[in-house]
Amino acid sequence: MQFSINSNAFADRPLFVAWFVFATYSAVAALLVQFLVLPVIAPSLHAGHGLLVGQDSVSYHAIASSLAERIGQTGWSEWLLAPQGQPAAGLATPFYYLLAPEPWSVIPVNAALHATAGILVMQLLRNLDVGWKVAFAGGSLWVGLPSTLQWVTQIQKDGYFFAGMLSALLGFAMILRMICTRTDVPAFRNGIGLLVVGIAVAGIARPYGFQLMQVIATVFALVAIPIALASVRRGRLAASRCAIFLCTLFGIAITLGFAPRDARLDPAAPATTGAAVIATAPVELIAGKPWRRNEMLPVLVDSAFMRLAIARRGYLSSSYASAGSMVDLDLQFHSAQEVLAYLPRSIQIGFLAPFPAQWLTSGSSRGGTAMRMVAAVEMFVLYPLLIAGLPLAAWRWRARPEFWLITAFCSFFIITYACVTPNIGSLYRMRYGFLITLAAIGLAALWSALGERYNKKDI
Repeated sequence: MQFSINSNAFADRPLFVAWFVFATYSAVAALLVQFLVLPVIAPSLHAGHGLLVGQDSVSYHAIASSLAERIGQTGWSEWLLAPQGQPAAGLATPFYYLLAPEPWSVIPVNAALHATAGILVMQLLRNLDVGWKVAFAGGSLWVGLPSTLQWVTQIQKDGYFFAGMLSALLGFAMILRMICTRTDVPAFRNGIGLLVVGIAVAGIARPYGFQLMQVIATVFALVAIPIALASVRRGRLAASRCAIFLCTLFGIAITLGFAPRDARLDPAAPATTGAAVIATAPVELIAGKPWRRNEMLPVLVDSAFMRLAIARRGYLSSSYASAGSMVDLDLQFHSAQEVLAYLPRSIQIGFLAPFPAQWLTSGSSRGGTAMRMVAAVEMFVLYPLLIAGLPLAAWRWRARPEFWLITAFCSFFIITYACVTPNIGSLYRMRYGFLITLAAIGLAALWSALGERYNKKDI
């Protein structure tokens, strides 16, 4: 069965089959972890209710249980999307109330989100015109790595965030393909729909997603202008459709400026400093030192770097002082130049950590030690895909704008998280959706090259 970007992406039978397989695997794995692995096989890692010791899901469970009880007593007016600032608990509460105040009640939605993310990865690979078997292998890699059980089996917001971000990425890819080739109107509508829904889901799970996506949408719109105009000159894109396309993208970027914001990333301005002054001269203390404004950068750009430094400061607070697997613990940013100077190191950490020397070390807890063992196995698999497969993919699809879009999108998040997150354990989970997408592309490139070598379309 041949897939066309012009067709309805979710009407293709292989996607339904893959989604069913991914969802079934996720649900069965979650049931086994909650009812067998943790309480029976590894009770030392069991925090009760099928939850893993040391995870945020333990507190999310308590919040969701309390809120579900209040809903039962007073009504749905008690429901909050982010009780105590935790969207994961708020999103779990309806299931706690309707089914049971137990983590197993969210297994169906976790499985559905994880399966959806898997087929989104498949669609991204299909955008590079690989076969269904290759695409399924890439989706299976994304879905099947053991570290995903941290959110598939628990109460977490990662499932929502990754599914939302991959949906937005596929939307961008479909839109880019539309302006580069002659495609129909439904493809554009589907792309915009995936983009809007993806941004909304990711932003609800993590409000800073709105802020990051505003940056990406703005950059994408600016980069797309010359591409769209060139397509108009070549007759590939009607001028009216080009105008609609550009207005839609800039409209999304502008609208995101009014979306909810993560207050933790805003500067803690002195009480005597007015809002107007903050808008033109950001003021913030990072580790007791003032943020040094770069006059060569626009205020908005310099402020973006400052917010990144604020986020890193939060991870270096007392709550993470005793955490294991910390890296560059004493490093803080006080200017945009310092952030830029750290980029080579952030690329190294973001793409390759944990490093082999850390694979067999002990964590600060039993759960941490177990996760290091899992990470060691996964990185052993990922290194060849990233170090050999990704460069091969860059050469193979060097003329495909979609490849560079996917690579830039994922790399942006990986590097940003590496700059912000000095804790390798947290970084490993937060970058997962983006790093494994790149690894899936590396797998597709290696698989396709082997297929050509042995004169087979798909191995």
